[in-house]
Amino acid sequence: MKIENVEELRKIAKKIRISIIEQVYRAKSGHPGGSLSSADILTVLYFNQMNINEKEPKAILRDRFVLSKGHCAPVLYATLAEKGFFNKEELLGFRKVDGNLMFLDIDAVKEFYEDYVAAGGTKQDLSEVANSYPCEVKDID
Repeated sequence: MKIENVEELRKIAKKIRISIIEQVYRAKSGHPGGSLSSADILTVLYFNQMNINEKEPKAILRDRFVLSKGHCAPVLYATLAEKGFFNKEELLGFRKVDGNLMFLDIDAVKEFYEDYVAAGGTKQDLSEVANSYPCEVKDID
C-alpha cells in the first residue's frame, strides 16, 4: 500500500530515526549521522515509490534497492522493520554476534529480504549487484 499523505510519511520517518538511535545506542558502536539523514529518502522510497510487498519479499517483479554505504545499514534495517519485512525485535540484535543484523554484513537481511542490501568497498557494489541479478543486455542502435 502506497502512503501518499505527507504527514503520515513524516511520522514514519520519525519512527525510523528513533529506531536508528536505539540501534546504535544499544550496540554502543557506530555513527548514526548518515542513517539519520537518509531516513526521509528511504521512507518515501519504501512507503510511497517502490514496487515492493512485505508479504512477498522475493517477488520477481519487485523493485530492488541497493545500499552502497554500508555504514548506513541502521536506516535500512529500521525501514525494513517498519515496513513489516521482519519483526522489530530483530533490531535488538544490531551489531551483536548472535543477532541477525550484523554491521556491514551484506547477507544480514537476506533471510527477510533477498536483495543486495549493504555494501563493501567503493566502486565494487554496482558490479556485485549486476552479477547478482542476471539480465539480458540488448544492443540498441
